[in-house]
Amino acid sequence: MSKLKLLNESSKFLRQSVKEYDLNLYSEKSFLEEVSNDLLNLMYTQGGIGLSANQTGLNFRVFVMGNEERRYICWNPKVLEKSEIQQENIEGCLSFPDLYLKIKRCQYIKVEYYDQFGSVRKHDLVDDWAQCFQHELDHLNGVVFTERVSRLRLRMAKKRRIKVRTQI
Repeated sequence: MSKLKLLNESSKFLRQSVKEYDLNLYSEKSFLEEVSNDLLNLMYTQGGIGLSANQTGLNFRVFVMGNEERRYICWNPKVLEKSEIQQENIEGCLSFPDLYLKIKRCQYIKVEYYDQFGSVRKHDLVDDWAQCFQHELDHLNGVVFTERVSRLRLRMAKKRRIKVRTQI
């Protein structure tokens, strides 16, 4: 069980950019592992595939994403390359329960980050993982997914959410 708690969509902290984290700040790498594991545990217990530190009130430039087959722990993540080809897919967010929006993002990205052991990792991500990485990186930059759609589309999605919640 994670000791972290999710911030909800009204939190102003979600709309603040997080500065790059100095990986040498703590001499013990166990700190990176501890924070990473806490984020993973909360993400899994909430049924998500991605979670950024600032969604829990932590001011660290890190997010996690994954499932049973694969997981990524991304400290100080960067996009090195991206495709011009974009695709539109439905996204949700643990801080915005039951709200789903179609978001257009790059289909392919080449990324770099540090893992929980302080080692540099580079990956080519496509489709769902590329979309998730971009969503979580947006969080670290103080951008929430509701800002990536028109006011009309957001209003319609919020109405659908109310309808779904009243049917339960």
